[in-house]
Amino acid sequence: MILLARSNRDESQNLAHEEAGRILEQAIEVAASQHTRLFGLRATVELCRLWLTTGKRKQARQRLTEVLGTFDEGSGETDLREAQALLDELG
Repeated sequence: MILLARSNRDESQNLAHEEAGRILEQAIEVAASQHTRLFGLRATVELCRLWLTTGKRKQARQRLTEVLGTFDEGSGETDLREAQALLDELG
């Protein structure tokens, strides 16, 4: 998110979006390897927000739907509510 905040020109913003996406994908992989699903959910939410701003609404919705399907009701309620709100926004 810091990368995105620091970029102000169109071409540097595109590069920042790409780099932020790579970093978030790595965070998701690390969370999966460490079995820390809530951290993976948080990184996925941020990735999907990024995709929403770059026109990848369909991919964001699909990815978030898949991740939310792995959670039981009540586990990490705040994170799940935030993820569900984003999913609702994605349509």
